[in-house]
Amino acid sequence: MRKAFLTLATAAMALSAMALPVSSASAASGPVLVCNIQPSGIFTYGDICDTAYAASTYSIDFQVQGGSGTYSYAWTVPPHFTISYGCTSTSSECTLTIRGTMAEHDITMPVALTQGGTQTTLTAEAYIPAVCGKDLC
Repeated sequence: MRKAFLTLATAAMALSAMALPVSSASAASGPVLVCNIQPSGIFTYGDICDTAYAASTYSIDFQVQGGSGTYSYAWTVPPHFTISYGCTSTSSECTLTIRGTMAEHDITMPVALTQGGTQTTLTAEAYIPAVCGKDLC
């Protein structure tokens, strides 16, 4: 059932991505944390991301978008993930990789932003399905 929902959700996101212009969060609305998983066939970012592709390795790119001024970042990388880019106190981007396994991964990625002594925590959610060989389980 989850696989069918994931396939429908991915198709709906792909169609909506073609119909709507891509824009990042505006500075007036404050910063947001968004993500994108590859391979997925979808190249837009959202606060929830997933994939319907079976792969041996997945890359999840998390980005803080919007806001104004300078921030420091405290990324909390979940276990079993490898940092492939960013994830530092000066980086607004954190790219992680993980092997496709027979276990699905629901990830809530937090990042704490600090600006002028004020701290805010943002989150984005990513879903990696279970992989059985060259297919989704």
